[in-house]
Amino acid sequence: MCGIVGLIDPERRREDVETSLRRMAATLTHRGPDDEGFLSADGSGVGMRRLSIIDVAGGRQPLSNETGTLHLVLNGEIYNHLDLRRELESKGHVFRTRSDAEAALHGYEAWGPDVCRRLDGMFALCLYDAQGPSFFLARDRLGKKPLYYARLSSGGLAFGSEIKALLALGGIDRRPCLPALYHYLTLQYVPDPLSAFEGILKLPPAHALAWRPGEAQPTPRRYWQLEYEPKAPLAEAEAAQRLRSHLERAVRARLMSEVPLGAFLSGGLDSSIVVGLMAEAAAGPVKTFSIGFKESAFSELPDARRVADHFQTEHHEFIVEPRAVETLPALVAAFDEPFADPSALPVWYLSELTRRQVTVALNGDGGDELFAGYQRYALEPWLQRWRRVPKWGRAPVETLLARGLATSGDVPIERDWRAGLRRLSEAAATDPRASIVAWGSYFSEPWKREWLSSDFLEAVGSVDSEGWIAKAHEAAAARTPLDRALATDIATYLPGDLLVKVDRMTMAHSVEARSPFLDHHLAEFVARLPTPMKLRWGRGKALLRRAFRDRLPAEAFAKPKQGFGVPVSAWFRQGPLADRWRDRRPSLNVRGLFKPGALDRLSAEHHAGAVDHGKRLWALLMLEEWFELYQVQGAHPGCAAV
Repeated sequence: MCGIVGLIDPERRREDVETSLRRMAATLTHRGPDDEGFLSADGSGVGMRRLSIIDVAGGRQPLSNETGTLHLVLNGEIYNHLDLRRELESKGHVFRTRSDAEAALHGYEAWGPDVCRRLDGMFALCLYDAQGPSFFLARDRLGKKPLYYARLSSGGLAFGSEIKALLALGGIDRRPCLPALYHYLTLQYVPDPLSAFEGILKLPPAHALAWRPGEAQPTPRRYWQLEYEPKAPLAEAEAAQRLRSHLERAVRARLMSEVPLGAFLSGGLDSSIVVGLMAEAAAGPVKTFSIGFKESAFSELPDARRVADHFQTEHHEFIVEPRAVETLPALVAAFDEPFADPSALPVWYLSELTRRQVTVALNGDGGDELFAGYQRYALEPWLQRWRRVPKWGRAPVETLLARGLATSGDVPIERDWRAGLRRLSEAAATDPRASIVAWGSYFSEPWKREWLSSDFLEAVGSVDSEGWIAKAHEAAAARTPLDRALATDIATYLPGDLLVKVDRMTMAHSVEARSPFLDHHLAEFVARLPTPMKLRWGRGKALLRRAFRDRLPAEAFAKPKQGFGVPVSAWFRQGPLADRWRDRRPSLNVRGLFKPGALDRLSAEHHAGAVDHGKRLWALLMLEEWFELYQVQGAHPGCAAV
C-alpha cells in the first residue's frame, strides 16, 4: 500500500524533477509512513511513499524490469500475484523481489495494457518508460484506490494518489470547478472524472490511460464493466454453495499480510460474515474493532459484541463523543475536496482505534450494492407506481406530507417511516433512473433551483446531477430495474462516496482497508443471479442470508440495515458544531453560491425544529471548511473572493 506520484515536464531538469517529486510525496506520508522511493531523469520521474505489508524487507518501489527500461509504482495489493508470477516466470521473466506489485510490472511487459484484466486486487498504478518518456496509468475495476492527474501549463502531465500531491507541485490554480460543486450539493461528493479543482481530474474506476509529451488531453479508456446478463441457470441451493465458495476464497486472499491484521465489525450481516470467515481461516483469535455513540439510536455496539462473542474474537470498542469541530480540519484535509457523508467521522475514529493494534483491516463494504441491501431498492417499485398517479391526485397528499410530517431527521430513513414519507414529494419528481438522488440526496434539483443564486445557476448552465446518474443508469449492462439500479450505484455511489470515505479515513491513519465483497470474481457471479436471489418479499440479500444462516448468530439476520448514522441534526441545534456553523455562515454567504438570506433561513428553520436540515448544514459546513482550508479563490464569476 502506497501513495504514488509522477511527473512529465520537459522544462524541468533532473534535480528539479526529484525535488518536485519529493515535495509531492511528502504530502502522502500518511499513506506510506514506512519508506519512500524515487526515480528521476531530465523532464520526468516517479515516486512513492510505502506502507510495508508484503515483502516488507525487499519490496521497495519504484520497481524496474530486467533491462531497466520500464518502472512501476503501485498503490494497492495484487491478490493473485503468485499465480501471475509462476506464469510470467515460465515465459522467461526474472523477478527480483517477493512483492506482489512486481507481477504487474512484468505483466505489462507480457500483455501490455491488457495486464489490467489479469490483475485481481485493488490498485492504482503507473508504468513509467523514462526513455519516452511516457506514462500508463490505471485504476482497479471498482475504484478502491484513487488516482488524480492534471495537465501542466508547460504541456506536461502530473499524477498523484491524492489532490494534495498535485497542489504541492505548484502552478495549479486553486479555482473551484463549478459543475463539481453543483454535483456535490446533490450527491454529497464530487463525481469522477471531475474534482473540486479546475484542471485536476480523477481517473475513473476500471479505466486506464496512456500519455506521452506532445499528445493531446489524455483519454481514459474503460477495460472492464460489470455485466448482469445472461443470468446464471442455477438452482438456489447450488447458487448458495457457490456464493459461499466465492466469499471464502475472497476472504482468504485478503488475509495475505506480513503485518498484524483485523476487521471492522458493525454487527450487521456483511461484516459479520467476513469476521466469521476470518475466524475459520485464522490460526488464532481475530482482532475486531467497533465504534458507537452514546445516543442509543446510533450505536451498533451491542450487535457487534454479540457477533464478537459468537466468534470469540479479540474485540475492541470506541465511543465517539461529539467532538466533530476538533476533527473537521483533519477530515477536510484528508478528502482534499468537499465531502458531505457524515459517517466519515466515525470511520475516522474507528481507523484511529484500529491502527493501535493492526495495519490491515477487512470490512463488509459492497454487500449492499451487490445484494440490494438498501431499503430503497424495495421501495423504488412503489415509487414508480406513485409516479404514475396523475399529478392532480398526488398533489394534496404530497403537500400534506411535505408540510405536516416533521421529524428530528436523526433516525436513518430505513427506521423512521415519517422521514421516508416526507421525502415522497421530492422523490416522485426525481428522474426515475436516479434512485440514489430520489432517496438519498440532500439537495434535489428543484431545491437547488429555488435556493441557489442566479449567478451560480447561470455559471453551471445545463449541468444536471440527476442526469449524470441517469447516464450511468443508461450505460449499465443490465436489463431488469433492480439490476440497473444496482449497476448505477456500483458505478457512482460506491466509488464516489463509500470507497472514498473508507480509503481516505483509513489511510489518514496508515491503515489498509480490504473489502472481500468487492472481489471482482464475486461481483461478476452475483451480478448474474436473478432478482429473487437478491431481493425477495421486500427484503434484500436473500441468497446471502440462505448461504450463511448456519454460520452466524440469529440476531445478525434479524438486525435491520443501519449503517454509520451520525446525530448531526442535534449537534447543529446546540453545542460546538452549531457555533462553528454560525461562525462560518457569513463567509459562505458572500461567496455568492446561494440567494441572499437562504442560509440564514435554512439555519432558522433547523434551529426551530420546523424542518430538519442537519445533513444539509453538514454539507454546507464541509464546503466552507474546504474553501477556507485550501484558500480556494471565490466561487464563480461575479462573486466575491474570500
